[in-house]
Amino acid sequence: MGTRLFSYYLFINSTFNVISSLAAASLCTETHLLGQLREWLQQRSAEAPADPSAIHYLLNSPQLYAKNNFLCSLRALNENTLDDLESIYHPIPNPLVLSHPLKTENNDAYDTYVLTH
Repeated sequence: MGTRLFSYYLFINSTFNVISSLAAASLCTETHLLGQLREWLQQRSAEAPADPSAIHYLLNSPQLYAKNNFLCSLRALNENTLDDLESIYHPIPNPLVLSHPLKTENNDAYDTYVLTH
């Protein structure tokens, strides 16, 4: 669970939102920025870090887990006091995995992946 939480806060919640915002402002495509992130993670992995679990999870897992912030707000849930922390997380397709195409909202092209699920 630690790897999922670390990855969620540092990459899914933060980095993916920056990527999505830059693409929404037409400064670069999400596909390009996700490719750059993938390359950066691969370079970090090649450096043989002491604990590569988060990098391997981000690069290889077909799905990542994101927190359902809306549900938490709607139900006044505090993740620090929940017995089942996993209950507020849901799987999303991993845009860093090359085994599936990066799709647009209407699934007819492979240019941009919508990160705002």
